[in-house]
Amino acid sequence: MKKVFPVGEGFPVPDGTIVHAIVGVGTTEDVSVALGEIPPGVTSKIHVHPQVSQVTWVLSGDLTIKMKDASVLTPYQLHVTPEESVLTKPGTFFQLVNTGKERCRVLYIVTPAFLFE
Repeated sequence: MKKVFPVGEGFPVPDGTIVHAIVGVGTTEDVSVALGEIPPGVTSKIHVHPQVSQVTWVLSGDLTIKMKDASVLTPYQLHVTPEESVLTKPGTFFQLVNTGKERCRVLYIVTPAFLFE
């Protein structure tokens, strides 16, 4: 494919964070990539993606991701710093928490592609 994908204009999503579409968001592509921004002090709503896997790759800032999947009895949390990522599989409840003093910027890599309903 001979194409450059610019970062789209940001929009708030239901979990309380801001997403900038890059590749495949809202399409029938196999994968989507979006830039996410979590302002300082913001905690997303707890949510679940029933049919997609998501890699959350931290570009800048610090992020705590709280998760609960069917394989564990109690929720757990992972602290993610720049150049680290976390995989969230389908059906896993999760929440993004920015307790830092700077905006956290992440890449969301999702398969199959995101569709917002």
